[in-house]
Amino acid sequence: MELYLVVLAFVTGFGLPVAVIFASTAQGKATTAALESIGRQPESAARVQLALVIGLALIEALVIYSLLMFFLLLGKLPNVEDVLKLSETQASARVMPAKVLVETASNTLDANGTASTTLTVYVFDANDKPLKGQTINMIADSGNITSPAKDNKDGSYTALYTASKQPGKIGIHATAVNGVYGGVTLTLQ
Repeated sequence: MELYLVVLAFVTGFGLPVAVIFASTAQGKATTAALESIGRQPESAARVQLALVIGLALIEALVIYSLLMFFLLLGKLPNVEDVLKLSETQASARVMPAKVLVETASNTLDANGTASTTLTVYVFDANDKPLKGQTINMIADSGNITSPAKDNKDGSYTALYTASKQPGKIGIHATAVNGVYGGVTLTLQ
């Protein structure tokens, strides 16, 4: 996304001036050639002037199209506040998780294939500050679990675990993008 915004700003800021520079150069060369032609053959002035005016109009049309594209692209650029918010969000997303904790509403479930519990995952950085905006993948030894966990936008994430029909101890693991993980053990009876 950042590369897109940089290219868009570059094209918008430099596209029109470049078009104007090349168009003015082309118009100057066309006018020079027409005046030299009229100077060599004055009797062809009317035809040369007509061709010159048509050529200049076409060259100027390209500049007008460039101006139109400038305004269209200018409308696509985000305002400064949005870019700053995006930068802050990406900066916070670059902070790597250091600790992942998993809690469950119930440590014991019936092994009937329909019993479920909500798992809450907490992700912290190295300073024990909650990290939001992370991708947390969930894995269970058996049964079904929603993965990735839903971001609650406060450094906590939730997933729903549905028990299998086999009783026993079930390990559930939550893994952050950098490999830091945490887990909890449930008992299915």
